[in-house]
Amino acid sequence: MRKKINKLPLISIILNSHNGSKYLSTSINSAIKQKYKNWELIIFDNNSTDNTSSIIKKYKNKDKRIRSFKSSSLLNLYDARNKAIEKARGDYISFLDSDDWWEKNKLYDQINLLKKERVNVVYSNLYIFNEIKKNIIFFRKKIYIMGK
Repeated sequence: MRKKINKLPLISIILNSHNGSKYLSTSINSAIKQKYKNWELIIFDNNSTDNTSSIIKKYKNKDKRIRSFKSSSLLNLYDARNKAIEKARGDYISFLDSDDWWEKNKLYDQINLLKKERVNVVYSNLYIFNEIKKNIIFFRKKIYIMGK
């Protein structure tokens, strides 16, 4: 039986990274700052040659909910995600890429929608950010639900 905080489902956040050190701290911080607290972060280092490993180590030392694994060879994203999912303990899976970040209510809103609507899959809002101009160049605000 999975340990639950106040009977809340555990969410396994899968974060794959191959040489993603540029934004990795931002991605990890967006998971840590979630309003919903019953999560584990599984970071799969896909044979990175940059300083991804040292960033992961720093965060693992700060938060026991973070676990990491490293591949000895470069895998395609599909295989890398499946390897990370094999390590998951959660009731739900959520994907966070090493160059993405979440708003603080993401998990809270999605878990509530899953409960309320009794659906199998939820995915939602998308922002595309222009790094050079430091602005949002595309935004889609829509909640998608599947499997009702």
